[in-house]
Amino acid sequence: MKRLFFVVVLNIYMGVCSAQDYLEYYSLVNQASYFGKKGQYLASDSIFSIAFRKFKGHKHDFLSAGIISAHLRDTLKCVTLLSKSIQSGLTLEQIENNKEIQTLFERRLIDKVKEDYPSNRESYIANLDQRELRFYKKIERRDQRYRGKNGGGYKQHFSKVVRLDSGDFKMVKTRILKRGWPYLGDDGAVEKTLNILTQAINHFNPGQKDFFLPYLKQAVLSGFAYPEQYSALADRIQLDLLKPQIYGSTYYVLSDGILRVYPINTTSINEINGRRREIGVPTFEYCIEKYGATYDPNFTMEQLKEAIGIKK
Repeated sequence: MKRLFFVVVLNIYMGVCSAQDYLEYYSLVNQASYFGKKGQYLASDSIFSIAFRKFKGHKHDFLSAGIISAHLRDTLKCVTLLSKSIQSGLTLEQIENNKEIQTLFERRLIDKVKEDYPSNRESYIANLDQRELRFYKKIERRDQRYRGKNGGGYKQHFSKVVRLDSGDFKMVKTRILKRGWPYLGDDGAVEKTLNILTQAINHFNPGQKDFFLPYLKQAVLSGFAYPEQYSALADRIQLDLLKPQIYGSTYYVLSDGILRVYPINTTSINEINGRRREIGVPTFEYCIEKYGATYDPNFTMEQLKEAIGIKK
């Protein structure tokens, strides 16, 4: 009995430690990305290497590190990192469509990645929980039944969509209460903020979305969900309630075509970055520059409501 108690306590302790440790991983890859964007490729390469030596990396980070290796003309390391990105869920199409890869990579390097792709992809698929994946793909099909290109339109089938969303919420809630937040890999993911599950959750009401936040946060801290998924969901809940966002992860465009950050509930960039650091999201300034967005700290939610015609 004492032995069993010790094992349980040890597992809990290790789980907590590993969860917290992933904040270090996010800090490292965010630093590496920053140096890469500034053209300091050696520094970026070194930090990525430390991150991958200490933690199981994410597919986007392996891709970013591979691009840094291409800048440094390290072909072997570049191919190795791209192979790891595929083994972590990146598709060949995503690699070939990357603009930096199109510019930097020699044709023979892409051919090598293509040659190894079937075995690397097979390795990735083999590590997924197919039972979980089938369940959440079913949720995805239900979610997109009337929202997809051939769905006939959300507004035309509004009452059906509401019923489906309500049913989806109950099924997903029951599943997560029973099995925890799932690792689904990245099949179907276009960017870091979305995958099969987070896309469906985006369509639930604010109260329903709020249920998922602690589970998603634990998944982020454990390394099998992206920090951007958590910050995007937390901010989306705020905006659904017509309140300013927390992390500054969500943007909008008015008729002038300028990409702007939705109002945030503080004007302090240091405070925003402190919140982002606690969950592993890159700095606010880095993201603003990356997406070419603008931010006016004095532009309030009330002014935005007036600009887009929402009555108080």
